Amino acid sequence: MLASRNEASHSFNEEVALNLIVQIQKNFIGLFEELKRDLEEKWLDDCNSKGTM
Repeated sequence: MLASRNEASHSFNEEVALNLIVQIQKNFIGLFEELKRDLEEKWLDDCNSKGTM
């Protein structure tokens, strides 16, 4: 994470910027997609079954 912050200050460099995008896609997008699925499956289904939404 520290390396990402250090590289972010150099993101005006196209090669560094593209590398940051690739790293974000590899490391974070999947995590957020999984979180979204978990929330939809567990939390929203639970709320719907209890009639709280």
